[in-house]
Amino acid sequence: MTFKLDSLSFYASCIFIIALGLAAKGYNWGGFILILASIAQIWTNKPALSNPAKFIAATLLFYYTTFILSYFYHGEEASTLDQSSRSILVIPILFSLVATRINIKNFYYSIGICGIFLGAYAAYHVYIVGLPRAFYLSGFMPIQHGGIAMTIGLLSLIGYFELKRTNSTARYLNLVGTLAGISGSLLSGSRGCWFALLLLPIIVLIYKELFTKKNMGIVFIIATLFSLSLLAPTNPIRERVEQAGSDIQQIQSDQMNNSVGLRLVLWKSSIYSIVEKPLLGWGNEGRKENVKRQVDDKIIPDYGDHVYYHAHNQYLETTVIRGIVGLMGLLSVMVAPLIIFWKTYSSDYNKALPLMGATHVLASGSYFMTQAFLGHNSGSIFYFAMLAILLGLSLNIWRTNRL
Repeated sequence: MTFKLDSLSFYASCIFIIALGLAAKGYNWGGFILILASIAQIWTNKPALSNPAKFIAATLLFYYTTFILSYFYHGEEASTLDQSSRSILVIPILFSLVATRINIKNFYYSIGICGIFLGAYAAYHVYIVGLPRAFYLSGFMPIQHGGIAMTIGLLSLIGYFELKRTNSTARYLNLVGTLAGISGSLLSGSRGCWFALLLLPIIVLIYKELFTKKNMGIVFIIATLFSLSLLAPTNPIRERVEQAGSDIQQIQSDQMNNSVGLRLVLWKSSIYSIVEKPLLGWGNEGRKENVKRQVDDKIIPDYGDHVYYHAHNQYLETTVIRGIVGLMGLLSVMVAPLIIFWKTYSSDYNKALPLMGATHVLASGSYFMTQAFLGHNSGSIFYFAMLAILLGLSLNIWRTNRL
């Protein structure tokens, strides 16, 4: 394989994806390498930019502008601008990938490798270390890494089907990556991430012409092994399902101090706050003060200040702090990419990359329902970097075939 400077950002993207699974905070150094490589490639090649790429860049800038507005209006700390800056730091990644030289098979392989690493970590944590949930060690976060693993597993499945078209033996790397990534998410016990599994049958239906009797046999074997695994003495999946059932029973008895109940309390608190200040929200400190007032007024129960640091819902969290303006910013970095992915998917050049992009956005959108996913460095880097990568590569192939 010949390495060329005009492929620099592409291979840096592959390194970033592998780094996601290679180390607990691989997204940090992997992202740093990717941004440096992208800037270097833009500096040397000065790529021409397409209108869709400019549109996405403008959308990312609009999203960040909502944080700047909140910073001045609410007198926020500078750290709020630092965390959200990931959204604009990925713009060089997008611009460089639009015009880079790519080897799409290597991209698929990198996703499969990442899934295998994440699944291996999860199995090690649960079955060797004996942790109650995967990714429950320092440097990891079960909910965040559970979402990352689920997304990688789904993207690896798309890569598997695409490699199957070419009858590549290496496609089994992606099949293993799919199983490992999804298993890693399940072992994390992050129930909010499991909703993204609804995308799996959709992906299979899209590739139904490639789904043979042999594939059906593999699915049957996997389902059997999964069912047997539930009988194991230590099984986070079964335990988390049972815990959810116990939480619901407690809620019916007005006992809300549990995982599900606390989320309902936090969502109730957020809705009350949004109604009071809908346009520009409360800001971070204002929200905390308002929650204390709600506790004093008996609107919500008092379970200690530490449980109220965020709403456990990205949509509500954004609206409470930055109002409807902030929510518009959040939705823009979801809807605008989906429009571009649909445009490139409809072009009949390469459907895999835009399908991966849509899967990434929709899966992340499901994580946003039960977690302030972008409020953590891992979630922010993962969402925006993967978004820039998949948009850049999709537009790259779309642009190349239109020339």
